[in-house]
Amino acid sequence: MTPLEAAKDKLTIPGLWEMRGWPGKPGKACRVPWRDDRTPSGSVFSDGLKFRDFTSDETFDAPGLLARVEDLSPGDACRLFIQLSGVDRQACDDHRFHPPAPRPVPAPIPLPTPELPQLDVPTTGELCQLAAIRFVSVPACIEAARRGHLFSANWWGHRCWIITDAARHSAQARRLDGKPFVTRDGNSIKAVTLPGSSAAWLIGAPSADACTKRLILCEGGGDFLAAYHFSEVEGTLAEVQPVVMLGAAQRIHAESLPFLSGKPTRIFPHLDRAGEGAAFRWETQLKEAGIPAHCFDLSGLTRDDEKPVNDLNDLTRIGYDEFENNRELWSLTTF
Repeated sequence: MTPLEAAKDKLTIPGLWEMRGWPGKPGKACRVPWRDDRTPSGSVFSDGLKFRDFTSDETFDAPGLLARVEDLSPGDACRLFIQLSGVDRQACDDHRFHPPAPRPVPAPIPLPTPELPQLDVPTTGELCQLAAIRFVSVPACIEAARRGHLFSANWWGHRCWIITDAARHSAQARRLDGKPFVTRDGNSIKAVTLPGSSAAWLIGAPSADACTKRLILCEGGGDFLAAYHFSEVEGTLAEVQPVVMLGAAQRIHAESLPFLSGKPTRIFPHLDRAGEGAAFRWETQLKEAGIPAHCFDLSGLTRDDEKPVNDLNDLTRIGYDEFENNRELWSLTTF
């Protein structure tokens, strides 16, 4: 075993981070220590042996991270790292010791960036129109827009509302008049996932910052706004971050997961076979990643028009008596 290998076994990235006094706190989702990282875009993984910068898509071991943070040459970083670990320094200075040459690694496949129209801040009229057609509060729509998750835009010749997030890996459009899009072959579709989107990207995940105590995970744009609605109604917006998958067929993209670290998550499935399968898959995936997660059952409830509740957005139309008789609905965003 070389001195550098011995040092890596002895000193992990969290120990190095604390020893050098770098800003922030290392973890599955943490801020990158060499820049002003407003939201966590880094992750310590592989039992503390590796660090990834999701913005640049770079991965470092402990000596490499030391070189990057403190602007050292690879050789100087290796020598300092061995010294910090307590391994015999003489072995580092021995002319026979050379840090191993980096092995070529395949270039990572980047997450896609969708083709986006010009994204506008929704006007007051557009926010009111959207709130009316989705049966959610105007303040909920305002907050979704403030967090950079709700925009308005022109798409396919219609004024639309768009959901996305700062990562811009996925985006979906729906018409502001509530009508479906009509395709060239005459089919009607209620939502368009914009070309180039990654349907597996968990929209809203990068906004889960240090103030976020809980996450609401749902499927589709209507439920995303409903999650904002119930958080606003219950007064928990400062503590809760809604996140959304655009379809039931996907697993959550692995690069979304570090943002969720340590955040208890409540999943609101669609009440159909695809939705139930997706919720079970997402819950299992989150638990395997060490994220506390559970599904909330909306079955058996009815809207104020006597139709069954099939998703979280439908729940915004629940009747007064139904709400009064189901006390578990009084704290959807506190768990």
